[in-house]
Amino acid sequence: MLLKAIEEKRFFPFGSDQEASSDFQLIAGTHRDLRQWVRQGRFRADLYARINLWTFDLPGLAGRPEDIEPNLDYELERFAADHGQRVRFNSEARRRYLAFATSAAARWHGNFRELGASLTRLATLAAAGRITEPDVADEIARLTATWAEEPSGDASAEILWRRRGSPRPLRSQPVEHRDRRLPRQRQPVRGRSPPVRRLPGGKEAAQRCRPPAQVPGPLRPHLRHAAQTRRERPASSFMSGFVAFAGAPLPGIISPPSRTPP
Repeated sequence: MLLKAIEEKRFFPFGSDQEASSDFQLIAGTHRDLRQWVRQGRFRADLYARINLWTFDLPGLAGRPEDIEPNLDYELERFAADHGQRVRFNSEARRRYLAFATSAAARWHGNFRELGASLTRLATLAAAGRITEPDVADEIARLTATWAEEPSGDASAEILWRRRGSPRPLRSQPVEHRDRRLPRQRQPVRGRSPPVRRLPGGKEAAQRCRPPAQVPGPLRPHLRHAAQTRRERPASSFMSGFVAFAGAPLPGIISPPSRTPP
């Protein structure tokens, strides 16, 4: 369907069974190498053949240093429109920032978004609406730490603590994890049964609370017979027993005929 829309400019809109047409021009952009993806089988070769009419390789911001200076003023104007505060560079601060931003040390992995974020930080931390050389030095240190393969720490936090005029507190040492597990319960001695909870009624009640496997041998047949009788007893016998216990039949309930024991 996508190939037909690109070639013939006719397609079915989503949720419709009637074909529509549109005279459009497709412009696509990517930062991936589609030729390599086609060779690896990750991108359809027929789709690439249809969209590959004109190809323009546009380098990143690090490969276009001439575009950095015009965007300095543009980003500061946008900051003033968003926050209602106009901020400007000092001449030396502007010269130093441009020298770093256009050098080979500036990688600009995030392209114009990263440049905009850098200028926003400078404008936010600028005192009295003027970006000075110390401000630029702090921002250069932050960007360098961000682009380092093994960052040494959070440069933004260091800059903020230094601007506050107070030393940064030492990092807390890792606390040793202690074993806070509950103490082990006493296991019963092999060959002895666990203690039986005593109930009102003495020894007989305690015997009835034991599981079948812990009931003494002579009492096991009686216990099985009682359990089988409880399972086989019908609900009607329970109701008749309840009515008899209450002393008089409840209204609307007819007790079943009593059964004589064999």
